[in-house]
Amino acid sequence: MQQFKLSPLAKVVKYDMLCGFLFMGWGLHYFPFFLMSRQLFLHHYLPALYFAILLLCAVFDFLTSTLRPRWRLQIAAVLIILAVWNFSIFSPLVYGNTWTRDECEKAKWFRTWDFSWCEIGIACVAVTANSFVFQ
Repeated sequence: MQQFKLSPLAKVVKYDMLCGFLFMGWGLHYFPFFLMSRQLFLHHYLPALYFAILLLCAVFDFLTSTLRPRWRLQIAAVLIILAVWNFSIFSPLVYGNTWTRDECEKAKWFRTWDFSWCEIGIACVAVTANSFVFQ
């Protein structure tokens, strides 16, 4: 039995259409809020996040489509570990978990990132389920 394989040109067209659609979906959901000059909240960016995740998966599939399945699985495992690690660092921003000033400073990957909500005078606010606790 002969297995169906896409020609290189058909493969490029397939991923071009898929990635183009997902990129347009991401852009149409992200850029209107990027251009706004008022305060934005997480829910403004969540629709764009869905498209970004799907786009990441499509790009991963395109880049690793010529590799053996074992290599693809190992690369995917590394990416999942990085995603879990990233989640553990930034989850206090999303869920309001306890976060110390030191953890806040370590989470800043760039000097331009401003987590000013963490600085009230010299104290850092740790948000708990029912109240604010100053540390």
